[in-house]
Amino acid sequence: MNTAKQNLKTIAIKAIDRGKLTPRDLVASRTVDLFLDIVGCRSTSITTRTSSPLAIYPRILLMDEPFAALDYQTSLMMQDSLLNLWEEFDTTMVFVMLDVDESIFLSERILLMRAAPRRIVKDNANSLPRPRYQMISSEAEFLEIKRECMEFIRAESVRTFKARLCSWNP
Repeated sequence: MNTAKQNLKTIAIKAIDRGKLTPRDLVASRTVDLFLDIVGCRSTSITTRTSSPLAIYPRILLMDEPFAALDYQTSLMMQDSLLNLWEEFDTTMVFVMLDVDESIFLSERILLMRAAPRRIVKDNANSLPRPRYQMISSEAEFLEIKRECMEFIRAESVRTFKARLCSWNP
């Protein structure tokens, strides 16, 4: 049995032992199981990172680059599946992402950070309509959000580079 399945089984057994397994828990468990089938990478840490937290139906899900190690096609499938889960369970999800397109596709808000000192300095609202589909990335509104993010990232990168260059003393 793989790690993600073991985690799901452990969570279910603990819930049953406490008498707290609800119909919603069963639906969440089945949905996560389907999620694992779609991805087809059951024995990897990626699967554990992306599926196990969903099995307990959290109110808030925090994830750091959950799809970074996936190939492009699998990443797109995971994004679609994650949006379906979000719509079904209405869980608040907070991601740390370096991929601007992925951030725009998945989010309602995009928070951009300053490199040093690390802090949020820009909060972009994402008004793209839902449900979303992958081809939305070629539409004008998506490209405008991307342009705004990329302009900020570029300006911040130049600022940080200049600051480091000025402080460099060989």
